[in-house]
Amino acid sequence: MFGDNGSGKPGTLLYLSPPLTYPFGSGSEVRIVHSLTSSVSIPGNSRFYVGYKQTNSTGFKACTQSESPVRSNTFYYSNPDTSNSWTDFSSSSFNQKLDISVIINKSTLLNLTVIPEAFYRILSNRLNMKDTVRVYLRNSTVPYSLVDSAIAIIDSLTFTGAFTFQNISSGNYYIQVKHRNCIETWSKAGGESFTAGVTKSYDFTTSASQAYSGNMILRGSKYCIYSGDPDQDGSVNLTDIISTYNAASVFTTGYMVTDINGDNSVDLSDVLFCYNNSTNFVVKITP
Repeated sequence: MFGDNGSGKPGTLLYLSPPLTYPFGSGSEVRIVHSLTSSVSIPGNSRFYVGYKQTNSTGFKACTQSESPVRSNTFYYSNPDTSNSWTDFSSSSFNQKLDISVIINKSTLLNLTVIPEAFYRILSNRLNMKDTVRVYLRNSTVPYSLVDSAIAIIDSLTFTGAFTFQNISSGNYYIQVKHRNCIETWSKAGGESFTAGVTKSYDFTTSASQAYSGNMILRGSKYCIYSGDPDQDGSVNLTDIISTYNAASVFTTGYMVTDINGDNSVDLSDVLFCYNNSTNFVVKITP
């Protein structure tokens, strides 16, 4: 909120709100209601101006729209946005008014190919079973903030799942992959370019360089994400060995995190995957 500068334009900043987020749509008009957290003194017979700065492109978008005739003393802009110098749209060459529109999110499909190490049968070139994988998209710059996530089933023959993201804008993102008993794995350094609404494909299996810091293992001709982390703490260690051993010792069957190789039975072969990767000090590696 700005006071009047004495010339009919915004002047001194009177009040700055915390960031405001839009409410979920309801199919009808939606409004943001904000209560001032501190008192604002406005002299009698004077004007005040309300302005805003958009800091997130999700949901709404501000733009300008041609208007004729242009209303004066109504819409102002400041460039840069920290400047105290304001220009009336009607006195500028833009001759436009402010327009706020809803952004219709375009779903973005990611066809992701990834193989859990222990699930992979080298001779038959297939997985022991289809399984669920969750993928997170994170900003490619510090602090690598989470932008969106999706879940899909990786096919046992193609090793590919179709992940649909609803909330991303075009940009560069890291692909973060999590599976129930594998080491969390990120895509290669620098992130991947996504265009909102356009299908993207990414294949972890073709090269170690497809994973951040090459954190995968080669089995046959396929690069796989490391298995053996049923407690999902980012490290294959003694805890994983013990939990898998204990499950094997009581002949556990079914869909279990300790079924490291996905054959629906916890046995010595599952323990060995944990043991081997533990002795090799396998841990997650992230930016």
